[in-house]
Amino acid sequence: MKTAYVNKSFPYLQLCIFTAAILLFQYKLFAFAFILCFGLIIFLLFTSEQERVFPWIIAGYLTGSLLFLYGDKMLDALSFQHFILMIFNRILLLIPILLLVYISKNLTKLPFLFGGSRIGIPKYFFHSYGAASIH
Repeated sequence: MKTAYVNKSFPYLQLCIFTAAILLFQYKLFAFAFILCFGLIIFLLFTSEQERVFPWIIAGYLTGSLLFLYGDKMLDALSFQHFILMIFNRILLLIPILLLVYISKNLTKLPFLFGGSRIGIPKYFFHSYGAASIH
């Protein structure tokens, strides 16, 4: 049984882990960042479904950022005009965003997202105003 202290401190632990992963990645310590990510993926084996969102988001963000960095290096090697390379660079920024959207779309069935209910306020909002559903 979890205590109230553990439940209250878990988001702060997640924030510290996320900040550490981002700092390791920004300082180009990729090995340590992905070791942390691998540890979080192993952590998935022992957690409930509600706590699995965080490791997947970290893995998706780090993978998307790594793809962005290597895509940017590839663009530097191409001999196009500068403004075309800048447009392609901005398009590469969509890679981490698309990975996070894909992960969050697959994990929206978890009850802790959208305020603790399976229906959720955003889902109700989108369905009631005729926008695309969040399934």
